[in-house]
Amino acid sequence: MLGLQKLWPFIKEDVVFLCFFLWTVPFSFGEAPAGTSERLNLTAARNQALARSLDLRKAQIAVDKANLSRSAALYNLFPSISGSLSGSWSYPESGSASSTLSSSARLSGSVTLFDGGSGKAKLDAATLAAQSAQESLRSTRLSVIEAVDTAFLDVLKAQAALDAKESSLVATKWRLQIAQVKAAVGALSKADLLSTEADMASAQASLFSAQKTLAAARAKLASLTGVPSTVPLVAVDFTQYDEVIGKLAALENQQLAALMNALVALARKQNPQLAVYQLSIGEARASLNSARSSWFPSVSAGVSQNFPLQGNSSNQITGSVSLSASWNLDFWVTRNSVEQAQKALSQAEIDRASQEQTLSLTIEQTLYEWISSALQISSSMKALEYAQANYDNVAEKFRLSSAAISDLASAEALLSSSKESLITAQYSFLTALFSLRNSVGVEEEEEILRLLKEIQ
Repeated sequence: MLGLQKLWPFIKEDVVFLCFFLWTVPFSFGEAPAGTSERLNLTAARNQALARSLDLRKAQIAVDKANLSRSAALYNLFPSISGSLSGSWSYPESGSASSTLSSSARLSGSVTLFDGGSGKAKLDAATLAAQSAQESLRSTRLSVIEAVDTAFLDVLKAQAALDAKESSLVATKWRLQIAQVKAAVGALSKADLLSTEADMASAQASLFSAQKTLAAARAKLASLTGVPSTVPLVAVDFTQYDEVIGKLAALENQQLAALMNALVALARKQNPQLAVYQLSIGEARASLNSARSSWFPSVSAGVSQNFPLQGNSSNQITGSVSLSASWNLDFWVTRNSVEQAQKALSQAEIDRASQEQTLSLTIEQTLYEWISSALQISSSMKALEYAQANYDNVAEKFRLSSAAISDLASAEALLSSSKESLITAQYSFLTALFSLRNSVGVEEEEEILRLLKEIQ
């Protein structure tokens, strides 16, 4: 007790800090409010984000508008029918004793018999535009999923980093307490004590920074999902990817090439952005057909029928049938329009080829990142296992005064960096997997894992 009284002036500030830290940790780490037992998993977070996304609503409106435009282009191919009613009243002139009231109805219709394919070309263009809007909607959906996935992983990664900082702080705190005891009895130099105190201050600053990072990540996820940031998340069980990591690490060059080809082939079928470029080629071709239709005349027919209702002297039903043709003789204008449409078609084809090349390169780079992170997970786990064993050994030696405090500080630093390396590798692995899924154009990462499993 007497020894504790002598040491109290040296350690009282640290004891106060430790008590305050332990009291504030449950609140600062965003625990669920009282009475909340639900945890937010990744699937629920995606559904919440999709339901709240304004970009997704705008994309859906664009699809509806495109479908209406297609209906309008289709209706233009139908006959046009119109009707009218007319009536007149003739008041008596001076000296006349009677007035005249007359009325009639008219029904008329017209239809285009031949327009050189202009109507069909416009309908084709509107149909392709509607399909393009649908693919843009799917692209927006994938972007929302990618954004919420990234935010979800950022929260989990920040939480894991915070847990590692807490563990490091506890270890540094224990080292400082022993250092203060040894310094008080003259068994430790002033320089070593100051170095340990500096390490403590650095650990506290790192913990504060990790708390801020976690708070920012939680706020980002809450803004996407609408779920309060205090709701805890379901952690990722990385052991479920052990088989995947093992297979990625064992891939040979031929297997890697086969996996790459399978991913690119799936992307050609599923990637919505590539589909939009492909549909743009169809729209450009439809515009070219529409321009070429100006080389031909337009022929239309019409019919009208008059029905006298009252006051008509003849009381006869009359009608007429008409046939008309028009031809644009400004051939130089038509030729210019056709050439412009041809250039637009060529440009659309180049854009599509460029997008496919860029997409293939993106898939290749992301695949290599995925494999690299998988290898880093294996090496980081082994490094962490060694660092933990080394720290336990050095800590025991330091406790028995057979190891210097600098040795313990080095072991702590190695253990802390090993934990951070493993956290980075694990979440880089998931980020690369989700990015690969998004580049291919599917919503479930199981599609990517299925392709990997099929590689022999």
